[in-house]
Amino acid sequence: MHRNGFLSALLLLALAVFAVSPAMAGDTDDLQAEVAKLRQQVEALSAQQQTQLEEEIDGYLDDHSAWRAAEGEKGLEGVSLTGRFTAVSQNTAGLDPQNRAIIAGDVDLDFWMQVTETLGLFIYMTGSATQGWVNDELVEDIGADPDIAPNFPFQFPGDESATLGAFQDGIGVDGTVPIKRGLIAVREAGIQWTVMTGSTEQNFEIGSLDPRQRFGQTAFADDENTQFINNNFDDSPSISWMTDATGRVVFGFHHWISFGGEKQFTLNWGYFNIPGRWWDQGQLMVQFSWKGEVSGREMNARVMILYDRFFAKQLGQAVGDDDDDLQYGLTWDWLVTDAIGLFVRIAGNSAAVNPVTMDFSVGAQWSNFSASRPDDVVALAFGYIKANDTVLSGIPEDTEMTFELYYKFMLEDGKLQITPHFMYVMDPGGGINWVDDSLLIFGLRIFVPF
Repeated sequence: MHRNGFLSALLLLALAVFAVSPAMAGDTDDLQAEVAKLRQQVEALSAQQQTQLEEEIDGYLDDHSAWRAAEGEKGLEGVSLTGRFTAVSQNTAGLDPQNRAIIAGDVDLDFWMQVTETLGLFIYMTGSATQGWVNDELVEDIGADPDIAPNFPFQFPGDESATLGAFQDGIGVDGTVPIKRGLIAVREAGIQWTVMTGSTEQNFEIGSLDPRQRFGQTAFADDENTQFINNNFDDSPSISWMTDATGRVVFGFHHWISFGGEKQFTLNWGYFNIPGRWWDQGQLMVQFSWKGEVSGREMNARVMILYDRFFAKQLGQAVGDDDDDLQYGLTWDWLVTDAIGLFVRIAGNSAAVNPVTMDFSVGAQWSNFSASRPDDVVALAFGYIKANDTVLSGIPEDTEMTFELYYKFMLEDGKLQITPHFMYVMDPGGGINWVDDSLLIFGLRIFVPF
């Protein structure tokens, strides 16, 4: 509207000039030139305003387009994504002619959605080059042998060869063996809710949960992607974890509170079972934790109790003992200096269910030992396992000992971690299906967090 009025005014001005100027009456050529000049100016101004109008319309449509409206009012606000890439090479030595050189790996993608200020939704996914499993049964329609997986222990010589640490959960010397297999699998999914009762913060989780991530932790041996790769130092093999290499679906409820003047005490407990008749024959876990400072550096201590009816019912009957299994675990860690950290772990059980009846491990890590590479880490651990000779009747050796040494190169500001590691296992698997009484593994792990 304003543009048309402005153009009309210019034309009227041109006519007025033509009517009142005596010189224009006698000089038609000059008048026509003036009119043509005015017309060009009007057209140029019109084109400029048309461009500005189109830009305003495009901007409005961008701000109010249908695809943006479909995202909802908050769009992607409150959504975070983290991920990890892990590749592992492990190679045996001294098993001629049955040495194995194995390469495996996985990628984790973790989504967190902040629904409200106190309510969150999480979906943690894993993609791995392993076969698919559904509730303890392999998915056979995969074009591969369903009885094996790329990782150790599935590639050890012999049909049933494994270390004692892998007898119960199928993981062992390669802690990166996923608990959910397949090209894409949901590792965990659920909700987390925080409620204030007075001055106490109550935290709840419900969904597909992994108890390994919530019980029996230590600061220096709790992540197979960045710390010790042997699962004996990460998850005690004498604890009957429901999440294991079978890919079993585990549904859980988890609650924790922190209290004390500096929130130095934490009590958490959870109940876990497979979906369906969830209340029948599950697992109840309780843990008490203390976090403090000694000599100005952090120290942690945890005591865990597990009441197991799940494996006791399924496996105990095989040896004529289906009594409930009471299991325990203790962990301790301390940052002794700014560069040296220590950890101790001990666990055991009371029934003839788990092939391992007790395990103990101790280790240390050392960082900032080189001025040129202050972020690199070197670590050493020793582990001892006592076999349950009731479950493994006639086992040649009832103990297994493990040493692991690794050096972690921190590159790209920690975004690329390359970790050569060496592992020595004495009397692997208690000698079951093993010709040699020692196992040597040289490995390399590549880890990229993003």
